[in-house]
Amino acid sequence: MANQLAPRMERRGGGGVNRLLGIIEPAMTVGSAIAAEIPALAVGLGSLNTVEDRQRPFSEAVSAADEVREMLTYNPRSMEGQAGMQSLINSVSQLADTVGLDTAFQVLNEEIIPRVQSTLGEDAARELGSMAMMIPAVRRLSKEVFHGGFMDGDQDTFFVATDRAQAQAYAQENKAPVHSFNIDLREIATDDTAMESIARLGIEPLDKNWRSSESSIYELLDPNFEQYIGKANVKKLKEDLRQQGYKGISFLDFDALTFVDVPGAPSGSGRQTAQNIALFEKPSADIKQEIIDPDRNLMFLQNTSQEALESFDEIGGMPMPSLAVTKEDIPFQGFGEITLVGKPESFDPRASRTNEMFSADAYTVRAPRPMQLAKKNADDIFEKKYGTSKELDEDLDIYAADIPFELSEQSVKSRANTTSFNRIKDFFLRPDARKLFALDQGYERKKITKRDDPLKVKEEKNQELEVFLIGKDKELAEWRKNQIANLLEPEKVFVAKVMPETDYKPRRQKISPYTAEEVTKVMRKSSGPNQESGFVASSVGAQRAATAEKIKSLKQARERKDQLQTKEALEDLKDTQNEMFFSIRNQLEKYYEFDSDNFRFTDEVGDLIKISERKGLDAAFREVGFKDVPDSLKDAINEYKDSLRSAPTQYFESKPKRVVDLSEFGGAIVPKGSEPQIRKILEKYGITRLKTYETDVERTAARKAFQDLMFSIGLPATVAGSIIYGEEDQSV
Repeated sequence: MANQLAPRMERRGGGGVNRLLGIIEPAMTVGSAIAAEIPALAVGLGSLNTVEDRQRPFSEAVSAADEVREMLTYNPRSMEGQAGMQSLINSVSQLADTVGLDTAFQVLNEEIIPRVQSTLGEDAARELGSMAMMIPAVRRLSKEVFHGGFMDGDQDTFFVATDRAQAQAYAQENKAPVHSFNIDLREIATDDTAMESIARLGIEPLDKNWRSSESSIYELLDPNFEQYIGKANVKKLKEDLRQQGYKGISFLDFDALTFVDVPGAPSGSGRQTAQNIALFEKPSADIKQEIIDPDRNLMFLQNTSQEALESFDEIGGMPMPSLAVTKEDIPFQGFGEITLVGKPESFDPRASRTNEMFSADAYTVRAPRPMQLAKKNADDIFEKKYGTSKELDEDLDIYAADIPFELSEQSVKSRANTTSFNRIKDFFLRPDARKLFALDQGYERKKITKRDDPLKVKEEKNQELEVFLIGKDKELAEWRKNQIANLLEPEKVFVAKVMPETDYKPRRQKISPYTAEEVTKVMRKSSGPNQESGFVASSVGAQRAATAEKIKSLKQARERKDQLQTKEALEDLKDTQNEMFFSIRNQLEKYYEFDSDNFRFTDEVGDLIKISERKGLDAAFREVGFKDVPDSLKDAINEYKDSLRSAPTQYFESKPKRVVDLSEFGGAIVPKGSEPQIRKILEKYGITRLKTYETDVERTAARKAFQDLMFSIGLPATVAGSIIYGEEDQSV
């Protein structure tokens, strides 16, 4: 939205400017005139019965304030200032008794509060709104309130507006429904009461650059603001107010504005509706809904596994994960049995420069796999415990001779690698390793003699083993874990850097602790498309990744969402793209400076496509080894690249170049029966909404439960008091 209050811009741009007492106190104290003049603004209001009748006399009445605005500045600490506010509140109370509470509140929100704000300042308007909540007519009646957003989120605090138009404005901005319900205003504390509790409890914002005394209530409660006090402090404040008999807090929201044309005022000048309420919990009954947005169906999805979740918890977050951005109903399988549903505001490219998004799977860098170093002499420990390789082969029916060698290699930092680590670990996880467990448990080998039938003896041994292992599943799992722990160092590490061998120095490696921060540091060095290893340049997928465009906002993602298609719908397209590539490949043979019969030639053409995206086509020809390529073939290559760039895809790739906390996800879809183990980790990060599935179809359908985490033209309207930014493209 284009119009914004100057105080908001001042504090956002100036960083911690005291916009309350520090601004007001140096100004003139309200004189005795305010006690007489301001109540005069409402003198004629009591006789008015309609909004239309009210507009002309009110415009005439406010001229009294214009005459004294130069000499009047509200001082909350002066007797005159308090008297003036009280007199105005008394007039509003009289108006409520005469024409009704809703009409009185409309006058207050649309006309009186904006006038007081422009004439006397933000602090005066805030206190007027707070005092209005204490009017007897207000306190004895229930009040209909409105929420411009979805109701199925798990917000710490649930924000509502007293004005339907404000909620509708949020709903329109965010393609969300409007909900309405009634609350008992006697159970709503004023912001002054809440601030008193905050001061008494010693609560301060998480950002040390801010003070509670410099902030508004909604800024302290809403995690979208720098002044946010954090979950624990929000909970503490709520408990304190609950003990006083309150279920919410009223406040004036100077950041949430609704602008409409007002009769008698210049077109587009608008007005402010800012009386809102922060409820401690979401209402559960008698809720009405209107204005549903069918286009709100894009989601951030991260598929992962239970093992990976446990690792993220252990290392302090997710290092540069790749998220899929796709439609609610497009299947997204693979990469793990658990689907995490991201909060759009966390991954919006406009929210942070680290939040990158690409128009296809960009083959971005993956996190290195963790490993553990082998303990010194682990190879000797292994052979002493389990005997010779020959004996192992006989017992396990698997080739075990390499395990001591792998342990020896893994104990030297310069030779350690994830392959050796995985071979060692997997050795004990294989089904045949159960025989070693059985031997440790007292199971006796049955020797094979020359007289025995080897096949018969083997069958008998297998049967005996299965009988021996009955009821020992837990012991087996613990044994596997212990065997690995006995041979490997407990710390998880990774290869952060490799120094190649030279004439005077052997190969060396930098081994770093496997933490989210350390891993992310290394991954950032390889950010951008086509950094994932293991894909040949001639694959259409790798070339599509090279041509993927950056998506700079959720709005742009929404504008391109017609590109999102199911895997089945893309099958024919893949064949067409392959045909186009090999046609170009064949035409380029005669312009290649080297042997085109070489098996590498096809990959060279793929490299040409990728390099041309960074350096241009002519530079790519020179680098790869092509010359005298005709313009017609250049046009064909560019046409092919354009087709890749605009081609449909299953998902856009979101790649935050940072450590992602699990709390940035709002829900999870997990296999049925696994939720108890997974829930413990997820709840630690505030992810309490779980849906289960048994089939892939059910897994996709379960996304419907997270409508509040979908987006279309804007961030999800989880609260009526969410921030609306002034920049043209910020609210997408």
